[in-house]
Amino acid sequence: MITSRQRGWQNQFAGTGGGDWTINEKNQLRVRYSHNELENSNAFATLPSFAASMRSKGMLGSAAWYANVMDAFTNELRFGFNRYTHGFGQANMAFPGLTAFPNIQIGGLSNLALGLPFNLATNARLNTYHLADGAGVQIGPHNVRFGIDGRRYLGFMGGFTSGAGNFAFSSLDRFLLDLPPDVAASRTFGVDRLDMAQWHWFAYLQDNWRVAPGFTLDLGLRYQYSKLPAFIKRQANLVAADVPGVISFEEPNEQTQNWAPHAGFAWQPNWWNGMTVIRGSFGIMYDALYSAHMVTPMMGQLGLTQLLNPASNVPGFFRFGAIRDAAAGRDLTPQELRGRIATFFGEQRLPYTMHWNAAIQQSIWNNGTIELKYLGSRGLRLPVLSMMGALPRVTPERSLPLFFSTPTQGEINQLTLTLDDLQRQPFSSLQAAGFSNPVWTVLNEGQSWYHGLAVSLNQRFTRGFQLISNWTWSHLIDDSTGTVLDLGMFGRERANSIYDRRHRVSVTPMFELAPLFGDGSFLAKFFADFNLNATYTYESPMYLTPLGGADVLLNGNPFGARAIFNAQGREGVTSGVMPVTNRAGRIVGYQTLDPNARFISGAPGVFSFGNRSSFRLGETNNLDLAAVKRFNISDRGAFEVRGEVYNIFNHPQFTGTQINSLGSRFIQSMPGFLTAGNPEFGNFEPAFFGNPRTLQLALRVTF
Repeated sequence: MITSRQRGWQNQFAGTGGGDWTINEKNQLRVRYSHNELENSNAFATLPSFAASMRSKGMLGSAAWYANVMDAFTNELRFGFNRYTHGFGQANMAFPGLTAFPNIQIGGLSNLALGLPFNLATNARLNTYHLADGAGVQIGPHNVRFGIDGRRYLGFMGGFTSGAGNFAFSSLDRFLLDLPPDVAASRTFGVDRLDMAQWHWFAYLQDNWRVAPGFTLDLGLRYQYSKLPAFIKRQANLVAADVPGVISFEEPNEQTQNWAPHAGFAWQPNWWNGMTVIRGSFGIMYDALYSAHMVTPMMGQLGLTQLLNPASNVPGFFRFGAIRDAAAGRDLTPQELRGRIATFFGEQRLPYTMHWNAAIQQSIWNNGTIELKYLGSRGLRLPVLSMMGALPRVTPERSLPLFFSTPTQGEINQLTLTLDDLQRQPFSSLQAAGFSNPVWTVLNEGQSWYHGLAVSLNQRFTRGFQLISNWTWSHLIDDSTGTVLDLGMFGRERANSIYDRRHRVSVTPMFELAPLFGDGSFLAKFFADFNLNATYTYESPMYLTPLGGADVLLNGNPFGARAIFNAQGREGVTSGVMPVTNRAGRIVGYQTLDPNARFISGAPGVFSFGNRSSFRLGETNNLDLAAVKRFNISDRGAFEVRGEVYNIFNHPQFTGTQINSLGSRFIQSMPGFLTAGNPEFGNFEPAFFGNPRTLQLALRVTF
């Protein structure tokens, strides 16, 4: 096993500013600006030689004009601009015989990554322009609001690492012998950047109707029109590869009937002196940023891609240039074009969510409230990464066996199916039309189910004390992930989502110290405008899916295949496999190296259907503290000094993401800690940010 240590660093600059101008009694202008720059060491590099700085910059500006046109009519006009850029510095590394250093992952005992992760965009520039106008009018018991909202996205994502080639080996020996990669090998030509230009349009109408004293209805309708991003529209440039009756690369149609109704109510019955409020609502919401779901899992396949047969054993792979562009400098014939296409986009079908909730809130004490709330949602048309015309080579009925003990010669002789037999089978119905690559697409067939129960206990600011606390139990289930893991699934599987966090507790007390010392005392004056607050957070851990580390289903996807789950195995024990061959030297099965292992690495031809979301990461157990002192300069001016400590006890929290956010981020395409059979399996701490203690000092000036 190869390990390395390198020092990480980070420099950050952040600034905010704003201004409010009351023009007259009926007009007000507000402007805001936020600026954030970040430069840090390359967290994706696993060896110091590949370390290069990462830089990102974000700028956000907005302006809003509020106008009281008439006593019962108001208008709000908003404009916003957001610019985001990021880029990677270049590591001065060269690979003999190649124009760029490729991205190489080596499994087995070495657990080595050379270059950058597969399919990473090394530079991007994204601009967002936002213009919205909303008006409100009071008509008797009806408070009617309506408006429009337009957003323009311009920019690109580029410098994809797939242009240098993505190569994955099962062992260091195979790499050093210059044999072709036996796990995955691909390289993309022709497209080095994606044009993200896109329009979004929204319109809404909402009526807040006071039906009777203590009872209000909220009725609304929202419309959305999301155009396709430019890079998807340019699929029409591949019409020369059309096969009538099989596949057509015309520009996909856009969905136009995106109507989202909403209904809610609030009722204040005469219970407990009228201190009770009951609320409920139902609505539909469409996903506006649909292109993000389509780009992320397929960004490395969006050019013209050449794949290598992983069964090849011809030596001299890198010596002879790895994968070269055989058609460099000339136009492709329709047949050559079909042989390089690896993606397809069908008709636009926006994902949407139906959500409903009910809550009861009761006032307690003098300024306290307790609330019990239920929230449910159902996600439909969620993106599922799929293969066009898939013909499963490996099924539960047609697969190679896995032995947990050494098979006898008699058992081997009875095995007639070989790995060669499976590899000769077509993996797609499109192969007959000349599409030699697996053609990936996004199908809107996924679903999710969410149920949450929350209890909140709050105390409004009274006598120098305020409290915000809540506990949430939730359960998120889905039948897909929108990632390459979908390609490793044999059909849709309803299971706990990787984003499922079952429990979350948050308690935030806030204190103003001056009232504790009595009026007029020295300490009361000293601690005037001095506030102290803390936040404690606990959250259940995230569960990931262990990987098999091989193209198990023989569908060109080594990264989405799951590890084999052995229910009788010991917790925390993992194992690789070795091939079992017949007298002719053909692979007819595999034998696990440790029959007592819980997670076993995958193997080509073995049907692998291990449990989803079965690998536990760390939980959140965090305490933050902040102190604020305000100094008044004059009647209209003041400055504020603020000190903050995040994770004050420096408690290691390898949650897979930053605290108070969802999702996960791997530093490799196939992380060793998640790959069964890898010596690093289960050791996830080096791969994730541990959320260490952070100190922050801020100065705020108002005038």
